[in-house]
Amino acid sequence: MTLTTTDLVRMAALAEGGGMIQKLEYDAEGKLIYQGFAKPTTATSTAKWLIKKLTYSGFNVTDIQYAEGEVEYNKAWDSRATYNYK
Repeated sequence: MTLTTTDLVRMAALAEGGGMIQKLEYDAEGKLIYQGFAKPTTATSTAKWLIKKLTYSGFNVTDIQYAEGEVEYNKAWDSRATYNYK
């Protein structure tokens, strides 16, 4: 999946300046694996999250993929490990 500049700007604006909340999950080595964004008060079981997964080589991020390849707020944080990342 290729993200356009517009996609990236939209995500940054929503996450940083748009009053979004984040959920983070780290592995045993302290590397960020999953990052989720949603509006404040959104339940983690509600399908209103944008979720991305980071892949590493050593401690360097080599890939960032989105749940089901969608840059949309339509996934549940609680189900993050069950999605396919593209």
